[in-house]
Parts: sequence; structure tokens; C-alpha cells
Amino acid sequence: MSQPDFPGRELPFPAHPSLYEVVREDPPPAGDPDGVVLINAFEVPADGDERFLAGWEPTREVLRGEPGYLATRLHRSMDPQADFRFVNVARWAGPREFQAAIGQHGFREASAAIPYRAHPSLYEVVGH
Repeated sequence: MSQPDFPGRELPFPAHPSLYEVVREDPPPAGDPDGVVLINAFEVPADGDERFLAGWEPTREVLRGEPGYLATRLHRSMDPQADFRFVNVARWAGPREFQAAIGQHGFREASAAIPYRAHPSLYEVVGH
């Protein structure tokens, strides 16, 4: 996908194509309820995987204990030069629960150990 002749590279908007593998996962509970989806892309250099994961793991531990947390799946790009080396896709019961969780001191302290730029945003599933 990083090759100049890859189909779709000439899109009329910025795109960051890459293939990803799942490297960490907390599967959703049975009867997965509706909720919101957090998609958080991280700018991690090719040599930063261990440092990123050392900060991400404790942050996940804090969040998985918060009310409204449903699931997460962390993806790593198979291209070490990808703009977004890691992408986390998480499920939350709702935006209030997510906001409350990231407002906790434990989250702020744990997430400060992730030394790379993040691009988090909440989404709702449409058309299901």
C-alpha cells in the first residue's frame, strides 16, 4: 500500500492506508449492547513499539475497571513506516461513561506514560 502505484492512493482527501494486525484484545461482553466507539490512532515510530505498549497496557488496565467500559482491540500496522503505527478501537456504553473514565486521576497518570501523539475521537455506529 505504500507503493506509488497502489490503487486508491490518489484520493481527493488525506488518507493513511495500512494493513493492521490485532496485538491486544478485550472482547465485548455477550449480547454486546449498543454504545459508542472510540477510535484512537497513535503516531508511533517503527522503533517505539515497546515504549508505546509499556504505556498503553497500564492505561488499558485503568480503563477496563471503569463503569461503561465494554471492549478494546489494539491494532499494529504491518508497515513500520505507517503514519499511525497503532490504532485502538474500543467500545463504551456511552460518551458520559467515557468522559468520566478519562477524567479520573488514574487515567491521566497512566496515559501520561504514552509518549506519542494520539488522535482520539468517539463515534456512533450508523446503519446497523
